[in-house]
This record gives sequence, C-alpha cells and structure tokens, in this order.
Amino acid sequence: MKIVSSWTENKSNKTYQQKEVLRLLYGKEEPPESDRKLVPLLTQTFVAKLTKLPLGRVNYLVHSYFNQFKEKPRQSLFVPKYRSKPKGRSIATRANLPPEEAEFIISQENLQKWACVPILGRCILFHRHFPDRWISNNTYARVMREAGITEKVIRVHKRPQH
Repeated sequence: MKIVSSWTENKSNKTYQQKEVLRLLYGKEEPPESDRKLVPLLTQTFVAKLTKLPLGRVNYLVHSYFNQFKEKPRQSLFVPKYRSKPKGRSIATRANLPPEEAEFIISQENLQKWACVPILGRCILFHRHFPDRWISNNTYARVMREAGITEKVIRVHKRPQH
C-alpha cells in the first residue's frame, strides 16, 4: 500500500516515477548505464500493474533513462544536412521573369541549337547564360508553352536511294 499512496501524491513528477519504476525493475533507483547485462527483476507489465501506470508510460520511463547515456551518431563534416540555396542568386519564376530572359528561352537560334537537349539540360544552359538566375523545369516548359512552342521539332529527311 505504501507504493500506491506515494504514487497518488507524485503522479505527475517524471523523475520520481522514473526512479520508482527503475527501483522496481532493477532493484536500484539509478542502475549503471554501462552494465549491458542488466537483467530486470520484474517485467514491465507487472511494474505497470503495481504502479497503476499504463504499460506505455513504464516503457517510456525506462527507455528515456537509458537513452540519455547513448552517444549520438557523429555526422560527417563533408555531407551537408540540406542543400542550401545559392547566395546572391534568385530563382526565376514566371512572375519575375524579365523579357530578355524569356526571349532567350524562346529565340529560334537557341531552339535550333538546343533541339537535342532535354529540358533539364536547357535549364542548366539558361543558368550558364544568366549565372545569377536559376529556372525550374516546370517554369521553362510553361514559358515555352505560353509562347506557342509545344514540342521540339526535329525534321529528319530521307535521302533518295539510287
């Protein structure tokens, strides 16, 4: 009865609950974190019934105690977490595309030169001509569609056989 009465007084205190659960499981309030062969004296289900806590809460308290001693995996210094946006460069959208950039995309000269280049390659070539601007595949295709260019036209003529 002593355990149940103390639980009703300190139910919300996580550290108290954690110490009591660990004491019931392992016989110690703070079991050594380096002892990998630590065998519990009782099951977590039985401890949950004794303390009138849900089994998930008992499991959480045990894991939260042992997780504080785990080493976090070291992240490589050479692999970035995310791909950062280029500084000083802006992304070209249909709304902020100047007329000279749109003309560059739909000019007949470039369409002839880039006839065999896929849209992704054309976006890269656009960036090479305008180094401070990036354009996505969808924006590039939308600009071409609005200009009336639906597909790239490659005409292949058969040679007459003699």
